Amino acid sequence: MSTGTLFHGRKDYRLDAKGRIPFPAIWYEPLGLAESNRVVVARGLSSDEKYLEVFSNDGWKERMKIVYEFPEGRTRNRFIRWYISTAETVELDNHNRLRLPKSLIDFSGVIKDVVLLGSIETLQIWAKELLEGADAVDDTDFDMVFDYMNSVRKSFKGD
Repeated sequence: MSTGTLFHGRKDYRLDAKGRIPFPAIWYEPLGLAESNRVVVARGLSSDEKYLEVFSNDGWKERMKIVYEFPEGRTRNRFIRWYISTAETVELDNHNRLRLPKSLIDFSGVIKDVVLLGSIETLQIWAKELLEGADAVDDTDFDMVFDYMNSVRKSFKGD
């Protein structure tokens, strides 16, 4: 995992009639928007959750390096059709709004209320209603994550 760009935070917006959302300036630099006003928007990599991911151009190239290493065959081809062929390069407009493509809006279930979430190496775009259902963490999941983070922290300290 790269530790160069780590996204965090949450921003709530409303999708306008043209499929646009305001894009927060706090994420311009890590997405390389000073050099280019373009980002890549792709489906989220989850079999049971519907959200979108926003990548810088460099971040997308890094993701493609991983995909390139997949073994040739049917699974790779199906994944390319499902994931890569549906991703789109999107340009911020003069008012710093991100226009989401209709196909990705439909995939993510966004109707009106949109949430942008920092997700370590990418940004996620969720329909607010779907995120509220996905936000629940049961005690078993939380305990596992807590134990894992403690063991990694200890290994960093040399305990």
